[in-house]
Amino acid sequence: MLSRTFFVVLILMIAACTPVEPPLPFEPPMGGTPVPVQAVWSGNDLVVTNNTASDVYFAAFPVRLLPVILWTPVTNPNTTLKTASRSTARFPRSRFSANNPDTLHFSWWHLGTKLRDSLYNPDSVRGFRVYP
Repeated sequence: MLSRTFFVVLILMIAACTPVEPPLPFEPPMGGTPVPVQAVWSGNDLVVTNNTASDVYFAAFPVRLLPVILWTPVTNPNTTLKTASRSTARFPRSRFSANNPDTLHFSWWHLGTKLRDSLYNPDSVRGFRVYP
């Protein structure tokens, strides 16, 4: 019974963190504030742009794999993917086990409180979908 309750809560948490609409456009409206973090497919690369003043750490999974992905964003900054503040980075499609035309679920965060050694809690996990 406990495992069923855990599974239901996990599904509700994933559903609550997943937007129904596509991510905001890359370019902000004239005079608008830029989107904090943007990820788009460009050929066979995922291009991640960080418009924030801090490094961004992230995880991305093909949506078709989400039912089998169980993870908690407690991070080791030495092994997690990241994009430096106010920069853009490219990552190959193969890094995410993504086929063409897979949609990715992209979750990102800034490092929060240090737990022990090199493990940190996230400040807050935000997520969106990256459509082909």
